[in-house]
Amino acid sequence: MATTATPTKRLVSLKEGAEFYGVTIRTMSRYIDAGLFPAYRLPGQRTIRVDLADLDGALATVPAKVVDER
Repeated sequence: MATTATPTKRLVSLKEGAEFYGVTIRTMSRYIDAGLFPAYRLPGQRTIRVDLADLDGALATVPAKVVDER
């Protein structure tokens, strides 16, 4: 019988996420407000958390536009 693994959330604070990706906490808040990735608040805590996997997807490098110089 095969089982499928459920991915584990890697929740970090906004500060930790901002430091990891080299942006400010305010930028992280703006990304959340814009809906680029979800934020989580654990029961009984005030700190907002983000999942590093969500950040990886939202902050992925976009390939540069190739200019056709004909």
